[in-house]
Amino acid sequence: MTGSTGMDRSKEALLVFLDFMDWSGYDADRNAGVSLGRTGGYLSDRSLPSERYLNKLAKASGLSSDWNSLVLPKKKPAVASQPIPIVPQAPRSLATDEVDMPYVGTIPAGNWGTPLEEIDQVPMNRKHARPGHVVVKIEGSSLYPFLVQGDLVVIRPESAPTDRKIIVAQKSNGNEATIKELRIDPNTGESGIFPLNRSESLPDEVDQWRAVMIAVGLRRLIDNIPGDFYKEEGLTARFLRLLPTGLEGQH
Repeated sequence: MTGSTGMDRSKEALLVFLDFMDWSGYDADRNAGVSLGRTGGYLSDRSLPSERYLNKLAKASGLSSDWNSLVLPKKKPAVASQPIPIVPQAPRSLATDEVDMPYVGTIPAGNWGTPLEEIDQVPMNRKHARPGHVVVKIEGSSLYPFLVQGDLVVIRPESAPTDRKIIVAQKSNGNEATIKELRIDPNTGESGIFPLNRSESLPDEVDQWRAVMIAVGLRRLIDNIPGDFYKEEGLTARFLRLLPTGLEGQH
């Protein structure tokens, strides 16, 4: 903690550190060089952060070589600013409603693909820009017609999603990822990932995976005009079925 002799392994200490560094969960994953969703899992109280993970965060911060000896400096108090006069605002254009978000590449809706990592920034509607949220582009037809090739999908860390959500799954023995529908058997509690396109087959090694992120937002072109849709609890086929069609690839 700030001003203490070191940091413990609690969720609270991790939150204090992330707030001090102004890092999202995705920023922490990227800076520590761990799989996407790792920090989100720790913050959801599913397990205590590992010592190795915390040491990576400490080194990435440049403040210490290990977590136990990390002491956060006190932040300088913010300088009070003069009140900003309120002036009438003109109607905002599409451009002023957009902000740059991390773009982590294409994700296959079929088989496993390369690990996700930030390679660019992409302009998205402000409704999508929340801590830990990143953007991927759909590749393939496994989720057709609910998600189609070229759709931009917003995802956030989530390692314990609920039934019928669209999730990003990652191989247990690697970082390859795919996007699928999660189905949980109500009787056994067993979970599996499935395509929504009945003509598509399951990916290879489908029994060796873990959920790392959940789809929460979508941008698609409708008559050449960007349409944005957001559902914080997660996208489902039932929700996507209600959205307009007439889609075109983008980005």
